[in-house]
Amino acid sequence: MRTNFNHLREYPKYFEIAKTAEKQILNAKNQAEFKMAGNLMRQLMEGLIGELVAKHGLEPKDFGDALKKLKQGRIMHKASINHLYRIKDLGNICSHPKDTISEDELHEMYSLVYEESYRLVKYYLTDQAVNDYKKAQREGQIQNHDSKQSYHNQNKNVNNENQNAESKSEGWIAALIGIAVVIVCLCLVL
Repeated sequence: MRTNFNHLREYPKYFEIAKTAEKQILNAKNQAEFKMAGNLMRQLMEGLIGELVAKHGLEPKDFGDALKKLKQGRIMHKASINHLYRIKDLGNICSHPKDTISEDELHEMYSLVYEESYRLVKYYLTDQAVNDYKKAQREGQIQNHDSKQSYHNQNKNVNNENQNAESKSEGWIAALIGIAVVIVCLCLVL
């Protein structure tokens, strides 16, 4: 079976969970099957987050505590943390017999799991990312745990500032070219 979770191949346990969840979602026809798929997706994310907190030497009590520690340590981008909390909430719905999860919520969960599992594997679980974070923490680049900006978000802001500066210079160049074109046209008319 083809899967959208090829980025997890280097994590065989999680790759298998992802493939099973994906197959379950495609074939789910009732509430019990929706919940089974949702529980698998939550297990997948709990496992990947467990890998991340272990790499950072954190010892959370549970998934919620792990997310709290990642947020306090500003290890992950705020948007990713919010997505993970949503996955947790939807996973809780799947775990309670009286609660129901809609097909739309299940597909939302699938999309968030895909997106965040990809980010985790490509940007947060790499040894380079962990080492960069620890180095920045030692050098004081990560100020305090109450700040709303993560280390990764700070770097993103620097990149955005550089891109904005480049865009402004490109804008000036475009304006100068426009003026030159108008001058040439005026010369041709006169």
